[in-house]
Amino acid sequence: HFAECCGFDFDPDRPMSMREFLAFVSEIVIKPAMGLDFFGRAAMKYCDDHPMPVYVFSDSGFESEVKPFLDSGNYDVYVVKLHRGDLDFDGDSRDYLPPDNGFKRHFEAFNDTTIEEVSKEILRNCDINPW
Repeated sequence: HFAECCGFDFDPDRPMSMREFLAFVSEIVIKPAMGLDFFGRAAMKYCDDHPMPVYVFSDSGFESEVKPFLDSGNYDVYVVKLHRGDLDFDGDSRDYLPPDNGFKRHFEAFNDTTIEEVSKEILRNCDINPW
């Protein structure tokens, strides 16, 4: 009943999906105990401990998760709002990051071609030449 009080609707006849379980752990266990920016701080610590020229995160639908990178001043943050067909965050706890939060660049890309083409478009927009 604890989960239901926190906005999670569970059906005892249907097991939780892995996604539902991870959302539950994130929103009900970790973030209240460790802070809304916990995952951003953990990601930044990983990046600090494993220096690379570029890091790519496939998902950051929460401003609190990207904020540690912006606040540190040690990272240029590029946000790519990737579109594919009519998919969006409808029914999801995440949302698109707003464009005016101190990112080095915020742009949209459309995944309506091949993965190679959209990848090249993203690299061009981020001024990254891996070749």
